[in-house]
Amino acid sequence: MSRGAPGETYLMPDLLGRDVKPVRDDLEALGFNVQVVGEVGRLASIVEQIPLPGSRIRRGQTLVLKVAGQVIP
Repeated sequence: MSRGAPGETYLMPDLLGRDVKPVRDDLEALGFNVQVVGEVGRLASIVEQIPLPGSRIRRGQTLVLKVAGQVIP
């Protein structure tokens, strides 16, 4: 994804199985609002995403990432 022109649409990438922390940071840096659902532990990976991969998204849109993983103290 690039920063592109305002109003430009992007394709939602397939984020399943990826570590949520760097994904969230990257998406927020690109201007998306990211809502993480679930407990973010050291091994939290994305198990569900809204919108689905391949969907059209716009900067400023809220993206929901559901995570699961093991919390290591």
